[in-house]
Amino acid sequence: MGTTESNPTRKHIRVLWHEYDEGFYFITICTKDKSHHFGKIYNGIMHLSTIGEIADYGIKMMPTHYRDVTIQQYMVMPNHIHIIIKIGNPILLPQNFPRNTYNAAKAMTKQRHTTALSRAITAYKIYVTRNAHKVNPQFNWQTRYHDHIIRNIEEYENIANYVITNPMNWNKDCYYIQCK
Repeated sequence: MGTTESNPTRKHIRVLWHEYDEGFYFITICTKDKSHHFGKIYNGIMHLSTIGEIADYGIKMMPTHYRDVTIQQYMVMPNHIHIIIKIGNPILLPQNFPRNTYNAAKAMTKQRHTTALSRAITAYKIYVTRNAHKVNPQFNWQTRYHDHIIRNIEEYENIANYVITNPMNWNKDCYYIQCK
């Protein structure tokens, strides 16, 4: 598989040994060019803009549209969103839980395989984009999103703490961009 100027081959960014149809995931979705569309942080508290309120509402509504989706924790930041999302009915164990393995060769042949996680995130991004364009036609997301498979309780608790305290640590955040 090669590349063409109009359609470059993309690197497969999801792990091949996991189907993303059940589990706990830490998701980060950024705005295009990390533009500040969702609001501002004052004194460690996130104050949502109109687009931020749209993004917030979209997260809250995900479980009503996807019965296997539960939002465990989330935070809307000025230029990105953090979500801890649970798909299906997994149980976090004190040690690493067994990986949902399957034939990697089969995974590679499923170039367009959609999963419960990718369907929920794609629908969320579409919802926010459509409604945000009514407020600001310049709004857009970064093309992809980052996911991390949460493997145990300790990891979950560390990530949940990071999400909750993110506004208080904004000036240390890797997504922090000083507005001028």
